[in-house]
Amino acid sequence: MKKNIVYRPLTASPFKKTPSYTEIAPCRQLNSYVRCFWGTAYPVIQTEKESAFQLVIPDTCADIIYCIDYTENTVSGGFCGVNDRSFYSYEMQKEGHLVSTFAIRFYAWSAFAFAEDSLKSTLNGYFEAETKFEQLDRMIRPALWELNTLEERAAYVQKMLMHRVVSARENRTVNQAAANILIHKGSMEVSNLAKESFVSSRQLERLFHEYTGMTPKKLSCLVRYQFLWRDILYRADFDGFMELLDSYPQIPRLHEPKTYPWLQRGIHIFDPDGHLIEVSQSMYSAACSQFEKGRSVEETAKLTGHPLEMVKTWHEQYQAEQKTLVSVCGTDCSTCFCFRNMCQGCSACEGKVFHASEGKACPIYECVRNKKGLHDCGKCAEVPCGIWYQTRDLKYTDEEFEENVAMRVKALNK
Repeated sequence: MKKNIVYRPLTASPFKKTPSYTEIAPCRQLNSYVRCFWGTAYPVIQTEKESAFQLVIPDTCADIIYCIDYTENTVSGGFCGVNDRSFYSYEMQKEGHLVSTFAIRFYAWSAFAFAEDSLKSTLNGYFEAETKFEQLDRMIRPALWELNTLEERAAYVQKMLMHRVVSARENRTVNQAAANILIHKGSMEVSNLAKESFVSSRQLERLFHEYTGMTPKKLSCLVRYQFLWRDILYRADFDGFMELLDSYPQIPRLHEPKTYPWLQRGIHIFDPDGHLIEVSQSMYSAACSQFEKGRSVEETAKLTGHPLEMVKTWHEQYQAEQKTLVSVCGTDCSTCFCFRNMCQGCSACEGKVFHASEGKACPIYECVRNKKGLHDCGKCAEVPCGIWYQTRDLKYTDEEFEENVAMRVKALNK
């Protein structure tokens, strides 16, 4: 895999960070092999809440997952191949038990580098870890009892993988084709992928089955899905979503976007597995569109067919948000998918946003508001400071992050 390609696929809950689920990025040398190490930050008591169903979406990754039950003194390990469909998973650990989880998330094309067996027929499959990764399993499993935190386990496994990289089993043709799939965001035809790799289409498919468990066409489809999902997260409005969808002509639609009689807009598209997905503007967003046009609460209630009291509440929320949309670091909260869903913005929650440590304020908010007593970073002579770079979202490339910094500084200077 070319080292200058940055690809970080996202899960269904890309910003989740709790004691029960935390991600740790690998070192630079493993960036092209490992997406992240994940699991419980430390052993936790299994509760009914933590046992709830979790949505899993295609992320073009394969995972080795270990579950440790300290109460029953057991450890189980499994290999989950790449999934090409969404599903709900359920933790089978017993309520009230002291448990922990540790996992390695490999990119689809890199898991084979550390395996002793072929990954053929592993798509949507689950296997005992030792059947595919006997040597890794033999070294990892005993260490899980001695190392309790995610950081300790990730550091240990990372050193182990670094030693294995030198003799890792890789296929240059598969790596080159995977790189081209990423460069072209999954839009390159298999025949062209094969041509670029100097093999026939049939030979390329055979190699992909062996090394990734799926065809190059399937990987291309999942990569398109991931790029669209990533873009959606940063374009929360329906117009922005449609602009993005137009840039992915390979994604089939049931119909073009339409506006319903109650002014809500929506469209139906198909996911990689052929299931129908409805994407619609929220009714609150539809009402805000009317407020932006100068329509009164009464007019909006009549047009949308919603109760007057509900529309009044929406209008009050709309007015309050206009004053707090820009956070202390210059980020426009309204452009984030999580805004109004899992986060009300840093001003509303006093910096205790969803991606900060539980119960603590974001380091930027803590610095500018709580320590320096300033309204925002624009009032600070050090902006952009080291904290901005320390709290950088790893999903951004270097170029994207610099553009983001410039945009935030500009917003603060208005």
